[in-house]
Amino acid sequence: MAEAYITVADAQIYFQSKLQTAAWDRATFDQQQKSLYEATRIIDALKLTGSKADRDQVLRFPRMHQLAEDTDPLSPTFGELIPTVPNDVKEACCDIAIALLQGVDPTHEYNLLSRQVHGYATTRQQKDTSMVEPHIAAGVPSLDAWKKLVKYLRDYQGFSLVRDS
Repeated sequence: MAEAYITVADAQIYFQSKLQTAAWDRATFDQQQKSLYEATRIIDALKLTGSKADRDQVLRFPRMHQLAEDTDPLSPTFGELIPTVPNDVKEACCDIAIALLQGVDPTHEYNLLSRQVHGYATTRQQKDTSMVEPHIAAGVPSLDAWKKLVKYLRDYQGFSLVRDS
């Protein structure tokens, strides 16, 4: 049973081409695997377009009409078009996993959205929460991952820009 969209070994290959991967590099195999499992659960909690490629599959990807050629010569479907998890979903899983390993807590980040005034003694800080970062509101702790996933989301309205002059 697949519990993550990418294996630790494949994630390791992805991170070899990235900067600032110290949290991943320091993590044990167990921590890396758990972060990929949690990242997969975060992705699967999003409101996605379409439907599963196979209604009996455990995870929400692959989706219908996401096909790729099977390149595994030992597979009975070698050379055929088969449902597959898109590479950008696998990369988003890695981006979320490393954010989690860096200590980003999606629940804490979400709770900060409702906090408008902070203060200590006579010092006050006010935060404008009228323009909520959509990836934080959706529970995705990585903007890079969000950019890769947004095309798969249902009813996403995009960013609103406000000019204050």
